[in-house]
Amino acid sequence: MSKCKVCGASFPITQFVCEYCGHVETERITKIDEGTQKEISFKDSMNVIHENLNALEQIHRPSISEGIVAVFRIYVAILTFGIVLLFWKKPEKRFNKKEYNKLKAIVARNIELLKLSAKGSDQLQERIGVAENNLKDVDNKIKTSIRTKQFVTVAVVVLFFGMIYLNKEDLHESGINVIPVSSVVAGNIGSNFEILVNKYPVFYILNEEGNIDKIKVVAKIQVISKHKLNKNELLNISMQLINKDGDKISSLSKTKLKNSYVEKVGLALEQGSKRELKLPFYFEPENDIKKVSGDIEKFSISATIDTVQ
Repeated sequence: MSKCKVCGASFPITQFVCEYCGHVETERITKIDEGTQKEISFKDSMNVIHENLNALEQIHRPSISEGIVAVFRIYVAILTFGIVLLFWKKPEKRFNKKEYNKLKAIVARNIELLKLSAKGSDQLQERIGVAENNLKDVDNKIKTSIRTKQFVTVAVVVLFFGMIYLNKEDLHESGINVIPVSSVVAGNIGSNFEILVNKYPVFYILNEEGNIDKIKVVAKIQVISKHKLNKNELLNISMQLINKDGDKISSLSKTKLKNSYVEKVGLALEQGSKRELKLPFYFEPENDIKKVSGDIEKFSISATIDTVQ
């Protein structure tokens, strides 16, 4: 085994390229010396070039998956403020463009020197031309891989941010804040939670007609005691808006939390996690309204477990 001088990774002695970092052991690549190439046979020189081409073929080509992983890595790094990069291992078998160009230059130089030595022989020049075409084929494959990776990377980035833009909520502030009736969560599993008492702003989303399509309230709750959910138990979490008189607002009926957030709450409940859980609730007005009623003042949250057959 040979050990890479750049990253220390081991690779077979018969190879010239480190599969981990892409470094090329150019000092081990046989070169045709301009001063002595006349002293060696044409056959030996061709063997040198074939050895060079084999080394070039060993270089890992860029792949589509590498582009997708790179985009995902950037996204995760943004979400974690770059902290994840401290623990992210470099991918194996990376393409190293600098090392590739270095090796390609060696192969091209060897071919040119051999062409000079075989000048005047069409038969030898034809054999050298085959090796030269092999070099071009390898180079074209590498360039195609690079372009494909770049295209896919850009396409994934555009698609990713396009989806974020399309799914972005056009929220409007209503200027109204609501508070919980109490920190107590109602329901047969409510005692395992508490509402973090605070003022929560009320937002709304308009439809194409300019009427309010949904009213949104994001509240925070916390698990205060853990509970193991059985396979036949279904967790439900809902919110009810309440007016200044303490009555439920009938035009904005009780709304259930989306399943994706219920799953997060269920996981926190089973783990006994004490971290704050931000839960968005959406209410759909029964009638067409242009603004959020100023009568909304409070809310209550209920958490129940239903047994399913």
